Amino acid sequence: YACPRDVVPEGVMKATAHWLELKGHTPKSPSTHFDEGFAGSVIKTGKIEETRVLLGFFRRTGQPANQPWLARLVTGLVKRMPLGYLTRLGWGVVFRPRTRNWGAARRAINEYVHEVEAQNRAALGLDGQGRQ
Repeated sequence: YACPRDVVPEGVMKATAHWLELKGHTPKSPSTHFDEGFAGSVIKTGKIEETRVLLGFFRRTGQPANQPWLARLVTGLVKRMPLGYLTRLGWGVVFRPRTRNWGAARRAINEYVHEVEAQNRAALGLDGQGRQ
C-alpha cells in the first residue's frame, strides 16, 4: 500500500525509528539488531551465515538461544534432510566459510557504509559518537 503521493507508510515508520535511535531517544529495535548482525556477517565473510546471524540476534536482544520453535525446526531438519547436507551445514558452523578474493569488495562496502553513516550523522547534526 502507498499513499496517494507514493509514500509508503512502512518506510516512513522505519526511517523515523532509525532517526530516533540515532538521536538516542529510543534503544535499538530488534530489527536494527538483526540488520546490523546480518550486514556484519555478510560484509565480513561474503556469505549469509544463518546460524551465526540468528544466534547473534538472540545474544544482542538478550533472548535465550534455546527457543522451543527453533528446537522443533532443527529436529524437523534432522529427521528429513539427507546426511550429506546436514554434514555440510555442520561443517559450515564449525569452519566459517569465506568468499574467495573478498577483501577488495569488503573494503569497498565498508568505505561506502562509513560514508553513508557520516552523511546521516551530519544531516542530523550529530558528532561521531551520536551526540549533538
